[in-house]
Amino acid sequence: MKCGVFIASLSGFAVLCFGKVTFLHLNGVELVADTLSDYTTTDAYDCLRKCGMNSSCIAVQMATDVGICNLLTMVRNARNAMACDFFIKKERTVNIPGRSLTPLQQILQNAVYATQEACPEGWTDDGKTCTLAILQAECKNYAAFLGVTWDGTRCAIPRMNVTYSCPNSELTLKGFSNGYFCYAMILRGQLNGTIATMNDFCYNETGCYLASIHSEAENEFIASLRNSSLSNNAVIIGLESINGQVENATDFQWLDRTVLDYANFDDIGPLAEGMYTFPYPIMSMSNKWLAYFDVSALKFSMLSTSMICKCNANAEYSTTT
Repeated sequence: MKCGVFIASLSGFAVLCFGKVTFLHLNGVELVADTLSDYTTTDAYDCLRKCGMNSSCIAVQMATDVGICNLLTMVRNARNAMACDFFIKKERTVNIPGRSLTPLQQILQNAVYATQEACPEGWTDDGKTCTLAILQAECKNYAAFLGVTWDGTRCAIPRMNVTYSCPNSELTLKGFSNGYFCYAMILRGQLNGTIATMNDFCYNETGCYLASIHSEAENEFIASLRNSSLSNNAVIIGLESINGQVENATDFQWLDRTVLDYANFDDIGPLAEGMYTFPYPIMSMSNKWLAYFDVSALKFSMLSTSMICKCNANAEYSTTT
């Protein structure tokens, strides 16, 4: 599924989409949150792109009149105000039994539990409750419906029970330090084309997208899903060149716009004579990532018969008793 930049209405909120990252424009709403970073720009679209490329960024405040873009994290509250400069990522819906929420409260709850863990991101999980070492005044800034309290020394919020599942039995569930995901290794057949073509094929076949990889453990798990009977079982992964030029690892980004926080390249360096950039990067038979090769030595189309598709697992919440 491809998504261009567009504006539409959804439950009273304007929607802007960059790749797979969707933002809600919170007209008449202000956010209480921590600033992750800020920089100078008068271009709101540029501000949203920066946030979309950073998985720790949950929202932005684009102060166009002074030309400042604030990337926000640790969102605590969303309340009606004379404001039109806040945007928030449209996260997966988090339903918690016993809570009847307004549309704005639901957006906030989705943001607070964006990682879909038992505790919000940044909170300490001791198995019984979730705590956060902040000042009492900051603790009071959390929306009342979230059930946040002050225990005398720390902020506390109810710990949730979360169970994970995949949308269908064709997908394999696996958890890593950055969350739970569903995977499918599928055959590419005779399909050729760009990385976008492969990504669309992944979605049409599985409902997921070409995988991003964020740890050695995830890299090894994906490698284990390959059909070992295939001699050419390199796997197409969800990397793309940012601007078409490839000289080092920073010239790549993940299609799902998650951070490139783990790299396993086998061949990154200036292109030598006789080298060419692959139309889509692959995980080789040695589990390393290849982005280009010697044309005279190897034809890329013969390397890979498979692609790895990945999507977020479904999370079902219940309150801890």
